[in-house]
Amino acid sequence: MKVLKGNISYTYCVKEYCARLRNHIKNNYCPTTSNKEGMVSFQLIIDRGGALCFINQVGSTGCDYLDQYAKDTVEKSFPFESFPERTFQTYIDILIPIKFTIM
Repeated sequence: MKVLKGNISYTYCVKEYCARLRNHIKNNYCPTTSNKEGMVSFQLIIDRGGALCFINQVGSTGCDYLDQYAKDTVEKSFPFESFPERTFQTYIDILIPIKFTIM
């Protein structure tokens, strides 16, 4: 996560926003019936209004199906809530990992 330097309350505000975003994406995830395991990450750029401006897959689970499923999960999580008022950034650049395990 790239955060501009500033006062502690501002940095905390951005971290809280990113934590809520991660939980929101996690809540949109539905377990698959795949017998594969792996982790894939996505670089996301989100604008002040909570819209997804850019998504880039970083790494792979080794399974195209799981990679696409993870990307679909992230994309259906948007739009998200707007940035808190105390943030001055026009966008947030964040890395979101998604891990698949056999249950």
